[in-house]
Amino acid sequence: NGNFEIISKDPFKQKSIRVTNALGVLVFEKEFEGNDVIDFKLNQSAGVYVIEMIGDNTNKTVRRILIQ
Repeated sequence: NGNFEIISKDPFKQKSIRVTNALGVLVFEKEFEGNDVIDFKLNQSAGVYVIEMIGDNTNKTVRRILIQ
């Protein structure tokens, strides 16, 4: 349904979320601060997307998601 929740063991001091579609086009970007749970909604059509999370110490996590 496009609703996502990201949970961290440690509170995010600063976190940037970027989502791109299969063509690499940026479709969502937001910065979060001071949370251990991040909720966001993607209003995108069905397809494969890549979520990139960049932390306050430049750690990066990349995951693929599927919206049906």
